[in-house]
Amino acid sequence: MRSVLPRSLRLDERGAGYVRTVAAHGLDARVTDDPRLDATTVDGRIGLVRLARGGGAGGHTLLVRTPELTAVLLTLFEQVWEIAEPLGGGSAQTGGEESADDPSDTERLLLRLLSLGVKDEAAARHLGVSVRTVRRMIADLMSRLNARSRFQAGTLASRRGWL
Repeated sequence: MRSVLPRSLRLDERGAGYVRTVAAHGLDARVTDDPRLDATTVDGRIGLVRLARGGGAGGHTLLVRTPELTAVLLTLFEQVWEIAEPLGGGSAQTGGEESADDPSDTERLLLRLLSLGVKDEAAARHLGVSVRTVRRMIADLMSRLNARSRFQAGTLASRRGWL
């Protein structure tokens, strides 16, 4: 799950605590000053869109499952996601120093492709390498992240600011 939230959430301890709890179970959240979209995506197939803003309980949420509507929602979501910053406040760039474990540009591109749901074969074509090389790169990234699954690797890579 990925979610773009208003920056003001950081000031609401109850709401921020809830987001931290959900993040511990796989939510990847970003914040922005003025989100054009208050939405969450689940596996790139389902969208949740908050229709009414405000602190009250009167808001409504739209569940989007239709593939055509989900595709439109995901396009807009990706645009907002790119300009938003990680919920932690951009702590991934600590002093501008790069660690020896930080991914190369090619590895970052591979992570980005995988986060978009691209299959290994398509990623290999895009990167101009073999499928075996892509799988070796993924295994290396998972090892550096100490991840047991691709999903966990994606979550950990995002937390480190690699995506």
